[in-house]
Amino acid sequence: MSKVFGLTERYKPLVTTQTQTIVSYDRQTVDDKNSTWQEIVFYHKREGKPDLARIKSAIFADINRQTDERILSGFVWEGKPVWLSQENEFNFKAAYDIAVQTDGANLPLKFKLGEDADGVPIYHTFRSLNVLQDFYTQAIAYIQQCLTDGWNKKDGFDWTPYVIPE
Repeated sequence: MSKVFGLTERYKPLVTTQTQTIVSYDRQTVDDKNSTWQEIVFYHKREGKPDLARIKSAIFADINRQTDERILSGFVWEGKPVWLSQENEFNFKAAYDIAVQTDGANLPLKFKLGEDADGVPIYHTFRSLNVLQDFYTQAIAYIQQCLTDGWNKKDGFDWTPYVIPE
């Protein structure tokens, strides 16, 4: 899987040669003449010629990867990038649940949210239940939006151009 930057007129969803099948999808317009898209190459000698089921599987796997990547590193709260690994999600939820159950008795809590562009850690100390609730609610809404976007992308995919002629 690779991201390609190229002339819009050169974009073709499916190109099959004697030795390979190139599947392109998710074209995004950059300007009047240029686009980007994702590209998967199936090498016939190594993998055999792909059928529609293998193409679907590869594209869905990539959409899932993109969704996971977006969840992991795309959330920003109060201008701070937040790393939403599964471990961090669990820790945030546990801290939030305890804060709600104890009416904030476990506060203040300090979390490393992520890192800036230079790799410097970014911390935040939650001192009130309201601020922690705002953070947690926004994080969960962000995750849900990423998942919904991924599902919509898969559900709305037009497979017509990807049928390989016999």
